[in-house]
Amino acid sequence: MKFVSALVALVLLSNSEARLRELQGACPGTVQLSVSSCDYESLKAALADSTSCTAEETLALLGDSEMVDSKCEAAYSDAKSLPFSEVLNKGYQYDREFFNGGTDLNSFESSTVDHAKDTERLSVIGTELLGDTVIEWPDYLANFQECHHRAAMCCWTADKYNVGGGSCTSAGCADGDPLDNTDVCHVDMKNSPLAAHTRDGVAVFPGDAEGPVHCQGFAWDEKDEMFRGNALFHVVMKGLLSNGYTRNVPGAPMCGCVEQMPVVSHAVCSNTDVNLQVTLVKELEEELRIYIGGKNISFGNCDGKDLADYHADRGLEKFVVGDCSSGYGLERSIYLAGLVKKD
Repeated sequence: MKFVSALVALVLLSNSEARLRELQGACPGTVQLSVSSCDYESLKAALADSTSCTAEETLALLGDSEMVDSKCEAAYSDAKSLPFSEVLNKGYQYDREFFNGGTDLNSFESSTVDHAKDTERLSVIGTELLGDTVIEWPDYLANFQECHHRAAMCCWTADKYNVGGGSCTSAGCADGDPLDNTDVCHVDMKNSPLAAHTRDGVAVFPGDAEGPVHCQGFAWDEKDEMFRGNALFHVVMKGLLSNGYTRNVPGAPMCGCVEQMPVVSHAVCSNTDVNLQVTLVKELEEELRIYIGGKNISFGNCDGKDLADYHADRGLEKFVVGDCSSGYGLERSIYLAGLVKKD
């Protein structure tokens, strides 16, 4: 009886394996797909849309979801990338000071200084690499290590070139104002001690005490996390190259995770759009292979929405509050300043 049971089990297993090979062979051995992200669900949906494979055949071709996601991660790692440390290519200390509002790139030099000489490398990266190369996230810098809300922001307080927005409109402008798009409510310096150069402290800006400030941010999820370094380059270098924006709100980084940045009323939003050319290769008796070829990375304006509004499910309203004089902006400013609100 045991022999019969074992024989039946063997036959069933053999039939199952045969059926799996049949299903795998029904789909093309090599499939090229256009997707926004390399992961199991995206590839599954793209296969259903772009091939004649049935749902059952698609599942047989892809196999286990965890295995596919793991192979996608490996394919990302194998794809061409640029470490963020090679963007400015001047070392850790320079990068740290730049994102905190310092270095010669943020200095108040005259716009008669040769702009291209200082920024030629950045212009080449923006033109030749930004749209098709993964720029790695600079998590070697404290500003970008603790992004629990998966969002980052830049806030500029000066305009040094007569390009783009801001008050620098002629040669010789050295210290203009950026296009004012926000109010700064307060800065909690214990969130960014390296930028503030102190372990703790509070700066509150009633009314328009901070002067003109321009803020722009972006957020990411698991599908576009790989390209958040590209989004950072786009935001910070667009600010510098296209508008001449520089310098930081006192006590805060110029750019960093939203948790480290000033609490502000508004922030322009940038979103990342990605189109990947992914090749799946699956031969009988062999494991699925995944290759990432061409990448088309572009950026949008979040449909014109504010950063907190566009990502309403992220809890960003604690950092981009809408109004410094009411709600969270006012309550937090009063608490940090050690004041008592009058009835």
